[in-house]
Amino acid sequence: MATKTKKTPAKKTAKKTTVKAKVTKKEEKPVVEVWLEESYVHYMSRGPIFISAETHPELEGMTLEEMKEYIKDNAYDMAPIDSDYCENIIEELKEYDTVKDKYLDEEENIFFNN
Repeated sequence: MATKTKKTPAKKTAKKTTVKAKVTKKEEKPVVEVWLEESYVHYMSRGPIFISAETHPELEGMTLEEMKEYIKDNAYDMAPIDSDYCENIIEELKEYDTVKDKYLDEEENIFFNN
């Protein structure tokens, strides 16, 4: 005769369920740093002042061309004609209104810093 064997129920083990929180990085959207660079040549004409051997005795005996060359080379050292507070004729000319104002070779350029 066959013997009956009693089946023992399998032990139930508690299942540990771990829920992992899904950490999502905040998605960064790209940002572009945009700059505008402008370049141009700016010409300004100021004046006139009138220079002669009467206003600057160092010019005595020079031709017109020699006077022009002398003034170009020595303008920063030449005394102003009609100013008590300027040190030279360049500073004096800067005090005059602009007669001509011109911009040339204007360019615009977009550039990025990142």
